[in-house]
Order: sequence, then structure tokens, then C-alpha cells
Amino acid sequence: MFESSSPSPHPTHLPSWLVSVYLVKLMVYLPCVNEKCLPCHKLLRWLLSELLLEVVYIAERTYSAPRKWMRGKGRVTIQFGCCYNYSMDSNGNPPGILRNEPVDPIPHLFKVIIRRLVRWHVLPSTCVPDSCIVNIYDEGDCIPPHIDNHDFVRPFCTVSFLSECDIVFGTKLKVDRPGEFSGAFAIPLPLGSVLVLNGNGADVAKHCVPAVPSKRISITFRKMDESRWPIGFAPEPDLQGLERLPYE
Repeated sequence: MFESSSPSPHPTHLPSWLVSVYLVKLMVYLPCVNEKCLPCHKLLRWLLSELLLEVVYIAERTYSAPRKWMRGKGRVTIQFGCCYNYSMDSNGNPPGILRNEPVDPIPHLFKVIIRRLVRWHVLPSTCVPDSCIVNIYDEGDCIPPHIDNHDFVRPFCTVSFLSECDIVFGTKLKVDRPGEFSGAFAIPLPLGSVLVLNGNGADVAKHCVPAVPSKRISITFRKMDESRWPIGFAPEPDLQGLERLPYE
């Protein structure tokens, strides 16, 4: 079920740097994307098991499970389309797309989601995602304050599954304690919602996800700058030429 084909008008109390951030509801494949719903839970478990099988046998850098030694540290990530480096690594590579590190291509199920995001007017047809990252959170996991690297063009979006949490925005974000952050504005991310970031909301304001209260999965879909494509990368043929559905 898709409840809004275009962003609704922004409340006047939103800060100016949030005018290009909006949420829409998107029920992509799951009946209710609720951890307590048995069909959804089984489907998510199957999806993750299939992805992990690909990870084990295909591309080393697709899957990452950081060492967790305190609250708010680390989350499991699965990357498709490109390998993204969050910070300077031990080899001296700066943050951004690692062009010489192969990862698995985008799975079929995620292509279904991408096609719907474009056809249902959530993303423009000029910005079809060619990469994505799956974040798998345990209780207490977080994403620290950051601005997404400009190796990825705008807009980009995040789909939320399993549980609701907040995302915090601000030009200055404060670390209150491990895994806990505060800022100018927080937006709830409901089950099955899509958060779209563009303009100042993507480029001026930082954003973060404080320690989540329960297990959560999110999928962030992004289009790479063509100059930053991984070596040997070829666009997915079945994601070319997508157009938005006409309004009736």
C-alpha cells in the first residue's frame, strides 16, 4: 500500500534545512513489516539468510560485522553495488566509494523496491539507485552524526523495517553519552516508511540514528556519481529507462 505519491506540504515549524526531507509510507513487499507478524518475520529471516549466503561465497567486502565492545558501537552492514568506506581505513583510503573493492550486485528483491520507488514518485527517474546498504541493528546500535558522502548523488532514501526509531537532524549534533545524540529536530521513522533526503537536508544538516530501542533493519538506496563507479561496474540493465507512473 502506498499512502502518498508525493511529499505532503511541510509544517511551518520545520527548520529551513529540513524543507527537502520528507517521509512517505511505502509497503513494498511485506504485508505489515512488523517483527511480531509471523509471515513478515519469516520473510525477513529468509531474505537475510539468502543475502548472507551470497556474502559468504561471493564478495568479501559485501558483509561487515564490527566488533561491539560498548553500547552504541557497531551494526551489521551488507553493501550492494559498491563498497563504501565510512572513515579512513588502515590502508589509508579516505571516506567514500572504494573503487577497487568488489561487492555483490543488487539482489532481485531490492530491484523490485527500486522500481516502485521511482514509479510511485518517491524518487525521480533521473536518480535511479544503483547501490544500497542494509543496516541490521540490535538493541542499542546506532549511526553516529554524519553527512552522506558526495560520491552519492541526491536525493537518496532509507526504507525502515521491524521497528520504529528516530532520526535526528541538526547542523550541530551533540553526543550525550555512548550511542545517544541530540540535535535541533527529530523525525520518527515508522515501519514501512521511506525517508527521502535532498538539498540542505542532505548536504547541510548532519543526521544520526541514536541507539535503537529494539531490533531494526533499514535499507538505504543511493545512486553513485558516475565518476566514482567501481572499476568494472556496469549499470543493471533492468533498472534503466524507469519512468514515473502518470497521475490519474
